[in-house]
Amino acid sequence: MKKNAYNMGACTVAKAACIYYVDIAIPGEKRVRRSARTKDKKSAENLRDEFKHNAWCVSHLGHKPKRLWDEAALK
Repeated sequence: MKKNAYNMGACTVAKAACIYYVDIAIPGEKRVRRSARTKDKKSAENLRDEFKHNAWCVSHLGHKPKRLWDEAALK
């Protein structure tokens, strides 16, 4: 895994059974591993970049993380 320019941790896009997966490890946070639900590498990389951007905004700009209704209701 490679470190990115913003020192947000390791980020990868891996392919398994014709579907790409996104794996992001952010220091001090939980590791995010999700299916990109696509067979297109470019789309998977775009999803990875969106995750990285959101994590950067939360850590550096103080934005609140986006949550699904189910996640918010549990807290």
